[in-house]
Amino acid sequence: MDPDRTLFRCVVCGVDGTEESRAAVAQVGRLIEASGGESRVVLVSVWNTGASVAVGWSPGIARTGSFPQEELRAAADGVRPLLPAAATVDTVVVEGPPGPMMLTEAGRHQATLVAVGSHDHRRLSGILLGSVAAQLLHEAPCPVLMARGQAGDRFPARVAVGADGSEESARAVHTAAAIAKACGSELEAVVATGGGTPDPAAVRSALDAAAGPDTPLRMESDSPVDALSRLDPDLLVVGSRGLQGIRSLGSVSERVAHEARCSVLVVR
Repeated sequence: MDPDRTLFRCVVCGVDGTEESRAAVAQVGRLIEASGGESRVVLVSVWNTGASVAVGWSPGIARTGSFPQEELRAAADGVRPLLPAAATVDTVVVEGPPGPMMLTEAGRHQATLVAVGSHDHRRLSGILLGSVAAQLLHEAPCPVLMARGQAGDRFPARVAVGADGSEESARAVHTAAAIAKACGSELEAVVATGGGTPDPAAVRSALDAAAGPDTPLRMESDSPVDALSRLDPDLLVVGSRGLQGIRSLGSVSERVAHEARCSVLVVR
């Protein structure tokens, strides 16, 4: 199965009326359109009537104790034009804490991708106080897209993939190559040699098979988190070891997703 098609078969996207969530929908729309496959997008707005605020979700959602459901539905309906006309789009408004409800909807719709906009809260605060993004990165049963910035007509013009020669990084390379091919993007692989034992030969082999021998492979001497977080492509793809819950705290993919300056796709 080609990941550029199967990845976008059913996308659950968080919508909260902010520019960050609008950017997430726009980026999903661009990736779906480029992949050319049949896709279903579920736009999920969470009506949180509790008094606690989930840091990492938007200011708008944080005020949903007095936020009418109609406005949340209108926010979801307002981003529909950002998605391809051929996509099947559903709007869902649910009540409860944002993180768990997003996870519930991802499971209920058998999502192949979950997408949210990044509000750039500190990673530690997100972990301690229940950031939606942190919960999704720890618990989602499928890949997660943390969207940053906007999605122009050429998004993503540049795609980078972090790789170390493992099976997880091979999946990331395969997915990144498929997205780059579909979108006509420049693709570069990055191997960070600091603090680990990467296998550049295995990365080169996976990259040749997925994207061809002319695809650039860059070696960085820093740790994976430092090397990948300072990259500035439009989309950074990283593999996840598949750990969930407390075991995933501090993983490279989770830290990079929070600290990177660009949109990050964490592949499982």
